Amino acid sequence: MIGAEQQTDSMGEEGPPSLEYIQAKDLFPPKELVSDDDNLQVPFPALQGEGVEYLGRADDAVIAISNYRLHIKFKDSIINVRHDAHTACYLMVPYSLCSV
Repeated sequence: MIGAEQQTDSMGEEGPPSLEYIQAKDLFPPKELVSDDDNLQVPFPALQGEGVEYLGRADDAVIAISNYRLHIKFKDSIINVRHDAHTACYLMVPYSLCSV
C-alpha cells in the first residue's frame, strides 16, 4: 500500500493527496467466475490472491481452474496441478473426464 500526504496551499486549505492508496487487488481485479452449473461449489479453500476463473463438472469429477492451479476432484481422489508462470505447462486429460 502506498501512503498519502495531504498538500496545503498558500491559503492553508488541504488539497488532494500527492499519493493515493493503491492495493494490489485494485490493480489486478479477479476475473468473473465462469461455471457450467450454478450449484457447484469450489472444492478447495482459495489462497490469498487466488481467483477461481472456471468451475465445471465432468462425469465423475469437479474441475476448477484458478489463476494458481488446475484442481480436479474425484469421488475418492484429487489432482492438483500448480501453475508455474515461468514455464509452459501442458496437461493431458483423459477423454473419459470430458462430458460429451
